[in-house]
Amino acid sequence: MGTKIKYAVYALAAAILFVPIVFMGGVDAGTCFTITGTSVDSDNTGAITPGVVCADASGVLSGYFISDNIGNIYLDHNMPGYANASFDMATGVWSGYAYAPLNAYEYPSSYGTFFDLSNLSTSISTGAITGYAYSSNLGTLYFTGLTQELPPVYLTASVGVKPFGNLISGVPVADLNSGYRVFVTVSSYDGSYVLDQSEFTFGGTISADGNMCYDQVDGTCGNTQSIVHSTGFTYYGEDTSGNLIYYFDIKSLAPTSDMLCNSLDDYENCLAPDTANTYAMSGATVTGDMDRDFVWYYGGKEYASTVTLAASSGMSFAPIYEVDELYPVDVDLSTVANVSVDELYNFEPVFVKNGQAASSYRLEVYYAVDDSNYSFGDVASETSSFNINNPNPGSLWFEDAFDDIGLWTSVEDELAAGAVATVTSYITVNVEGATIHYPSENFFFADLMAGIAEPRTGVIGTVSGLVEEDDVTVVGDVNRMELRDVVFEQVMKVIRGISSTGGNGGSVYSDWTASSDCESLISGGVIYCTGGAGDVVTISGGTVSSSTAKTILVVGADVYIAGNIERSSEDGGVGIIVLEDEDGNGGNLYVGSSVTDLHANIFLDGSVMRANSSGTPYTQSQLTNQLYILGSIISQNTIGGVDAAAGPVCGDGDACSESEAQLYDFGYMSAYQVCYPYTVNPDGSVTVDTSSYEECPGYSASSYEGDWEMQPVIIEYMSPTSDLPVFNVSGSAVR
Repeated sequence: MGTKIKYAVYALAAAILFVPIVFMGGVDAGTCFTITGTSVDSDNTGAITPGVVCADASGVLSGYFISDNIGNIYLDHNMPGYANASFDMATGVWSGYAYAPLNAYEYPSSYGTFFDLSNLSTSISTGAITGYAYSSNLGTLYFTGLTQELPPVYLTASVGVKPFGNLISGVPVADLNSGYRVFVTVSSYDGSYVLDQSEFTFGGTISADGNMCYDQVDGTCGNTQSIVHSTGFTYYGEDTSGNLIYYFDIKSLAPTSDMLCNSLDDYENCLAPDTANTYAMSGATVTGDMDRDFVWYYGGKEYASTVTLAASSGMSFAPIYEVDELYPVDVDLSTVANVSVDELYNFEPVFVKNGQAASSYRLEVYYAVDDSNYSFGDVASETSSFNINNPNPGSLWFEDAFDDIGLWTSVEDELAAGAVATVTSYITVNVEGATIHYPSENFFFADLMAGIAEPRTGVIGTVSGLVEEDDVTVVGDVNRMELRDVVFEQVMKVIRGISSTGGNGGSVYSDWTASSDCESLISGGVIYCTGGAGDVVTISGGTVSSSTAKTILVVGADVYIAGNIERSSEDGGVGIIVLEDEDGNGGNLYVGSSVTDLHANIFLDGSVMRANSSGTPYTQSQLTNQLYILGSIISQNTIGGVDAAAGPVCGDGDACSESEAQLYDFGYMSAYQVCYPYTVNPDGSVTVDTSSYEECPGYSASSYEGDWEMQPVIIEYMSPTSDLPVFNVSGSAVR
């Protein structure tokens, strides 16, 4: 190891956290590091020169010096009571004794003397020996002028990457004030040598891959590379252990494509990242130089040239400005909005400023439609630009800058199913004199609605349980009067002796108990409520368990169903009977707009209607939930009465207007419809699957599963259970 190893080179791979490179090994203990030169002269002892002097790897000295005046001076004398000579490899301080026999013919000699070596030291940087040895008999023996060969220092290094400056979710902003700092820490592998910055020269470079362009929209990059980095490593300081730290900064003028709309705020849609504008550090190559010999030691081997460790560290940069929540005003939003043909839309996007950027930018936002079925405005694109003057860092603010943007179609009637258009925003900013252009938020327009399924009502079994009426058009047909007689007979048996209840309607709760306005009869099996003109009994709805056997009997009032009545098993049941009084009051059943499931056996003097608790009918746009009636129903309603061959008919079978017929036709008691499912592709485009269906956003399906699950209304016959009061008379037609 006598030849100095200089300019040793070591390549360090980047990692997100500080990762030490572990060095193992060392110098063979039998290696000899010599001492050379001639010391300064002493009047008494003269100058000394090494004969054969060695230091092993632990600092133990052997051999002898030759003095001009006193002859040989031994370092490994093995004399009792006097330690052999050695020095500390870490500090260079000598210890022990040297022995001079003073008699060339006798060893040990009766004339011999010992020299104390504790005033000697070796520079661990240069190997120069300074100081003197002292004998009480002969005085001072100078060593200054001698040079000791030292074993090489084994250096380790660690490399890490940390973001700095303005950070958004841990990602630096592309503003030239923020970026990634690559740190390299250098130390001896076993801690035995403390590096001195003044004696160590460090250098290095960064290897990175990427093609960061100013213009990330038009695809023209040229020489406009946005990455700005240090020209070399800079000394940072020492850590708590005295190790030397150096750093290298990497910044960018433009954002990376993986950070456009990626977990930086509350985005609805964003184009998929492209691979063209990304950046990653693949490694760091570092060099060093100092007077003392050293090597980079890795994996049990010494390296005096480049060593490459395969690893990489991605470096993402966030945009200074982003468009967030880009959507048209007054549109019923979902992730993908349903388009209306030939309509003007107003956009009010929210803008986000990330970090402490420069005081003013000009943003140009472009909107382009990518489907041939659409045109945007009068031409294929619409441009709007405006100035932003020093908004608060990190703030959100609205810009009402995009009014009356038209979305038109090139087809006469309506779009083909699944046609999609993407409205994309682009931002142009000026960063330190460079014009940066990149995409931001986008919004998808699509024709996803599959429409209302036909027929609008799916019937499973019979509606009322009347076998001879499988294909019912008018539910309340001539047989209904005969059934009413049977029902009324059973009702009279139940209420015999009860002249009236509170007479103000009442409420039936989700646990199937009632308010004080109603009577509990037949051991709680019947809830009996009465009323007069304008009175309504409200049924909250609830779960029908296997132990539920409850009939709600209402005379002279209407009934409002506020929530779902849903079976939990095939056992148990709920019956609802609503009869007019002698003055013709009551008899109707109003079903709330939120109801999807009505599992009950129902007999009405009047009609089922989709109306609120006051009896005001809902519009079709309010009836977005599917309606599933599981049980039986006898009422003055129709199935298909709107489209009857002879013209629209109402629930009593008489002719009426189409709008009136819709109130009684089960097919119009829901406007539920399904949508085509869609997927967002890796390139940001949208594919609509017109071969299948799913629940539309804003529409709710019932619990029904089967062949009719796309229909707005499903009526499935289920006979009353044998323990359901009034309905449980053996042989009764109501069963």
